[in-house]
Amino acid sequence: MSPDIILSTAVINIKDQTGKPQRCRVLLDSCSQAHFLTTNACKRLGLTTKRVNIPLCGANHMTSHINRTTRTKVHSRISDYTADLTFLLVDNVIQAMPSENIDRNRLELPDKIPLAYPQFHRAAEVDSLIGAQLFWDFLCEGRVDQADKNMQLRNTALG
Repeated sequence: MSPDIILSTAVINIKDQTGKPQRCRVLLDSCSQAHFLTTNACKRLGLTTKRVNIPLCGANHMTSHINRTTRTKVHSRISDYTADLTFLLVDNVIQAMPSENIDRNRLELPDKIPLAYPQFHRAAEVDSLIGAQLFWDFLCEGRVDQADKNMQLRNTALG
């Protein structure tokens, strides 16, 4: 993966066991058929889990089995968007993203646009992956092209 490519990330609120929203960093993936949550995030949120046996196949036919799921509500931090989701629990969604810190000063970001993940330029762990079921629902009209062709700002229900 090129360190200059910025994948779609956001910070959303995921309800914990008491119904209180907790901020979680998510990767938005239009190609995933499922939603994933790390076991660490699930424990931090205190969510109950359910035993399952779901085969999972990825790139190059790599396979694994999911043995736990959880269900909770997710909310946008900046709009009234909300959804009930079932997450497959995994140890890791992806390596820290971006793979290395990006100099935010070299990017031409417009003022006064709420970003879905304001700290997108700092390498950090990802708590969850939100798949195609919701990916397209998040998109709204409007985009801002950047001089750096590896980055494009999109208007979404998440920022």
